[in-house]
Amino acid sequence: ARLSGVDISIIQLVFMKYRKIPPDLIVRAMIKCTKAGVEIDHEALEAHYLAGGNLENVINGLIYAKAKNKKLTFMQASKLDLGRIDIVKELDKT
Repeated sequence: ARLSGVDISIIQLVFMKYRKIPPDLIVRAMIKCTKAGVEIDHEALEAHYLAGGNLENVINGLIYAKAKNKKLTFMQASKLDLGRIDIVKELDKT
């Protein structure tokens, strides 16, 4: 994670494991966002995962929105995802 520019500590990874959140899923999502230039907070990702969300859908939507110069916040993407909406397809409609 550090080599990819993701700022996350070993202690945070341990706490994720304790809360039954797969650290590798969060770290991969953060790496993907970092490489795409999308700022994301690991706590927001954890909360969305615990809410039953699909992190890949949210991350892909945020990256797609940035590439298409469309405004999309993490909260908006999370709401769409929890409504079981494919974010990329939804952004293509607008």
